[in-house]
Amino acid sequence: MNITIVITFLISLLFLTSNLISCLTSFETYQRRIFPELVTSDSPTMRVGSDLTEEFIQAEHTWPMLSLGNTYSAAEVAEFGDRVRRTLGI
Repeated sequence: MNITIVITFLISLLFLTSNLISCLTSFETYQRRIFPELVTSDSPTMRVGSDLTEEFIQAEHTWPMLSLGNTYSAAEVAEFGDRVRRTLGI
C-alpha cells in the first residue's frame, strides 16, 4: 500500500473527527441557550480539562503525538502532513 495514500487518509480522518467534535460542541452550546433546564454538569464539554481523577498519570510516548489542532485552512492541513512526513522520515 502506498504510504502517501495512508497518510492522506489519516489526515482526512483526523480533519473530519475534529470537525465533528466542533459541530457537537456548537450544538451543545445552542442547546444550553435554548433549553437551559437540560444542562447537566456531567456533560463532556463541561468537563474538558477538569481534574476529574487523581489517578491519571502522564505518559511519555515513544512517538510524538501529532495533532491537527484547530486547523482552519488547506495550508494548515498541508503543514500538518509535512510534519507527519518529517517525523516518519518520508
